Amino acid sequence: MIKLLVELKRKLNGEVSLKKLIKKGLVVGNNFSKQSGCFIDPTFPFLIEIGNDVTFSKNVCILSHDASTRRKLGYSKIGIVKIGNNCFIGANVTILPNVRIGNDCIVGAGTVINRDIPENSVVFGNPATVLCKTDKYYEKNKQKMRKDNCFNANYYKNNNMKMKQELKEKCKNEICYIE
Repeated sequence: MIKLLVELKRKLNGEVSLKKLIKKGLVVGNNFSKQSGCFIDPTFPFLIEIGNDVTFSKNVCILSHDASTRRKLGYSKIGIVKIGNNCFIGANVTILPNVRIGNDCIVGAGTVINRDIPENSVVFGNPATVLCKTDKYYEKNKQKMRKDNCFNANYYKNNNMKMKQELKEKCKNEICYIE
């Protein structure tokens, strides 16, 4: 019953099931995960390829067509969208047609991807701007991690308000890290 309600909610939000998109030609690698609200172009899913170990956060939008020329020229623009392996696509990202995102990329929340992104890149903005290499990003964060700003999953999974308050207090002044 719950699965049925979830599917109904997705349909009402305009989502097409991954299963249907794959039947229409979408290519998806292993270990793909996506949160709710993601829109993968249902008109031309066969022009979209998603690699292995890719995560979509909430409300990611992938477009493989652009109808801005349709009314005046009688044709829509279409283009391949390819997302490499080991990529994280943040919340509210829009990926436009004719774009390739290389392997090992992180795309920040709210980014609009309108051109190719080289592998091992961290990008953000509208339009997307390369911030740094992925390796540098992870190293920078690793250096910021200390015993007192790293928390285990119990800090948000259980209902212990004291733990949640401790986490909230610590996060007031700095970025913290959680399992």
